[in-house]
Amino acid sequence: MQQLLDFLRTSYTAYQAVENAKALLLSRGFHELREAQAWELKEGGSYFVTRGGSALIAFTYRREGGFKIIASHTDSPCLKLKDAPVTDGAGMKKLNVETYGGGLWYTFFDRPLRIAGRVVRERGGKLVSEPVVSSFRVVIPSLAVHMNREANEKFSPNAQVDLLPLYSFAKEDLGQLTEGCAAFDLYAVPDEAPFASGADGEFISAPRVDNLTSVYASLNALCGETAETCVAACLDNEEVGSLTAQGAGGDFLANTLRRISACGKRTEEEHFRTLASSFLISLDNAHAIHPNHPEKCDITNKAALGGGVVVKGHANRAYTTDAV
Repeated sequence: MQQLLDFLRTSYTAYQAVENAKALLLSRGFHELREAQAWELKEGGSYFVTRGGSALIAFTYRREGGFKIIASHTDSPCLKLKDAPVTDGAGMKKLNVETYGGGLWYTFFDRPLRIAGRVVRERGGKLVSEPVVSSFRVVIPSLAVHMNREANEKFSPNAQVDLLPLYSFAKEDLGQLTEGCAAFDLYAVPDEAPFASGADGEFISAPRVDNLTSVYASLNALCGETAETCVAACLDNEEVGSLTAQGAGGDFLANTLRRISACGKRTEEEHFRTLASSFLISLDNAHAIHPNHPEKCDITNKAALGGGVVVKGHANRAYTTDAV
């Protein structure tokens, strides 16, 4: 359990999640592949490949049989720093941000936030992506109730006004965090350690539960005994639609499966037959019944905390689950 909590705490963004995933896999004997290099797979071998620094696909290789795939996502709601993010605010400096994903934004106020993500620097004539985490914290301060008398009755944060973190008295840039970089993808993310709650410590509260719990679970499952080609696809950008090269809407997973087949000398026809005998689980979080608002759940289909696995279905096929 502590390893999961550490993974949640230090995987501030998808970039740190992938770095932590790589470290976990390397410690379990997995070998790193690169998309731009030739692949040579050995029967029974364990491998992983990354894309964009924020997506990772790991697999165990078997020549025969179909693919058994679990797909999850590495990103979580947060605040993305805009270009030239340091701006003036009543004699102080604040950070200009925009919302990323469907966050519960009022929970970002008055809590420690860390700046994390990746910077792009030139190394040896090449542009290299490097994950970074700030040594400092920032906070989005609430407006005092004396200045906002309706704060306890209604409050709808304006992202352009209310969600800008307080940064410094005078600092004009992000200092060593972005020094010498050509570009960056940086985010303000919650920096509170996961903790247990409840009379017997039976509940866990943590940032990024959606969906790093699934990432961690799928990677650990992959590290066990596998008799077939098992795949853990940890993809990025689900929170904003997945329509990126490193998201589920890109070709990362499809290309990886084709290359696995090619290493096994499968013909295109054999590859399609392999896909037809494969299975994929989209592994994400589900909303459990809320103890204070049970009326928000379906009248007969309720997901209970501690009740086991949830299988999601949807008449308009937002989920692919059907009777079979």
